[in-house]
Amino acid sequence: MMEEEFLESYLNYEFTPVKIKVLKNYSEVSFCDKKYGPFKENSYIEIPRGLAKILAEEGITEFPLPKVTLSELKRILFFETKNKELKGLDWDFYLQVKDLIYVAENKIINEDPREIKKYFGELCLKRLEKILSIVYFIEDYKKILPLLTNEEKYLFIILNTIIKKWYNNLINADYLKKV
Repeated sequence: MMEEEFLESYLNYEFTPVKIKVLKNYSEVSFCDKKYGPFKENSYIEIPRGLAKILAEEGITEFPLPKVTLSELKRILFFETKNKELKGLDWDFYLQVKDLIYVAENKIINEDPREIKKYFGELCLKRLEKILSIVYFIEDYKKILPLLTNEEKYLFIILNTIIKKWYNNLINADYLKKV
């Protein structure tokens, strides 16, 4: 079930409209049963992110940059390190960071992809630590879910189920009743 939600989240991200610059004239193209174009050099157009990526690979448009930047990633990590509460992230935050790594690796932006990966890894571990600490202690986790990305919601629900089952089995085990 959650795999479908991951796929849906990814598709929603790839179909999100982005405004990008056209680098060279190009005829009309079909993308998921819709037609886009013709594309006129030096104009700005709004098309789905997935199509913009394909056209950028062909040199027709600029690559659509993610909203998240390395400095924002550092700022979020700083917040997560200094505060006990979780900071709410965009639903597509992890997909944005993956795009940020991609554009850095392909020298579309002037950032070190290893540095992005380092901060991203640290952020993931810090958020995992917080998620683990609240899984069992928060009864009404509807308050926490809006702060989580889709990937984190999946993790939270799975961990919550496993930990509560483990705890209940441990506390309610027959061998403990004999003690």
